Amino acid sequence: MPDEQINQMFFKLGMDLINKGRWFVQNAYKLCLAVFGRGTILQLLSNTLGLRNDQISLFDEKYYLTSWDKMGKIIDYDLINEMVYHYDWGDCDNFAYIFASRASYLYNLNSFGAAVGDVFDLKGNKIGRHCFNIIAVNDISGLKLYCYEPMTDGFTLIQKGNKIIIGSWEYKIDWCIFY
Repeated sequence: MPDEQINQMFFKLGMDLINKGRWFVQNAYKLCLAVFGRGTILQLLSNTLGLRNDQISLFDEKYYLTSWDKMGKIIDYDLINEMVYHYDWGDCDNFAYIFASRASYLYNLNSFGAAVGDVFDLKGNKIGRHCFNIIAVNDISGLKLYCYEPMTDGFTLIQKGNKIIIGSWEYKIDWCIFY
């Protein structure tokens, strides 16, 4: 059998496995999605993060949210934190965008945003610029935001006026995008 035919067979099998895997994952969680309009999400991000509207990019008209409990399961089984860090093509922005994109593709959730800002050690010394995730959830007590560090699987609830701290880093957000 020629190499080209073998390559086509492998490609077709691989694509079939990806599509079946997506179906299995979607059906495993039984996500109860709540739908919110763009304005509601903009207000949540602006009020909670203290950002101006021009610091927030929302690409969709409707946003599909689930509970933090379900998000926790998605994070537990996502392997993004297993990705190997490499300066430029495998760094923080790649981790954040891959995590958000995979959540959209696998679970039909566009409630995982990517954020950019500065990170500081707990003594207030600037470590540098960083990209990470902001996750919007709909819990029994209402809409909430979590800061998620895809490189380590660390997270924290974001509360208006409080510092955002995960592990030994403080996060200060300059901009976020949900797509």
